[in-house]
Amino acid sequence: MHLTSLRQWLKSSQAEDAWWVCVDVNLHDSVITLKELESILAKTAGKQVSVLHVSECNLPEEPWKTLDPLTTALAAESSGLSKKDWEKIENRLLELESQQDNFKKRLELMERTIEVLGQPVRQALQIIEERKNHVEKAEQVLSDRAWQYETFIAEVEQLKDDLRAAGIAIPGVLVNFNAV
Repeated sequence: MHLTSLRQWLKSSQAEDAWWVCVDVNLHDSVITLKELESILAKTAGKQVSVLHVSECNLPEEPWKTLDPLTTALAAESSGLSKKDWEKIENRLLELESQQDNFKKRLELMERTIEVLGQPVRQALQIIEERKNHVEKAEQVLSDRAWQYETFIAEVEQLKDDLRAAGIAIPGVLVNFNAV
């Protein structure tokens, strides 16, 4: 938050210029104006300064506004600057803050776009995983059936051998009785 932002809020809300000020954890004794706030900022460089408009004192959650540390540092350094120069600096800070907000919004939009574009990829990966599991199950079933078939063939061959040894002929199966 910057002094210019406070001035703009004050102008748009048409409220009186009356603020509670807290420097670090010390609450100022009385209500002050933004002009008085400027001189406090000039004396409190590097400290955390927060303000609360008197109209907001009775809200359940008091919306204290913390002033930007750069603003407080500039206020201390700019005691020799004119009010117009000071406003130029604050306006530039507001512009930069606005640009930062725009970058944040664009970043959020990009993140949502990535989320939307990534969804089909995640779905495709899920389908691939499901198909991989299906293929693994099918391979296991085929492997089991191949083993059963090989076992069956081995048992049939054993029966053939037993029948040959006993001299029994099975129609359609050649038995070499000479080998017996």
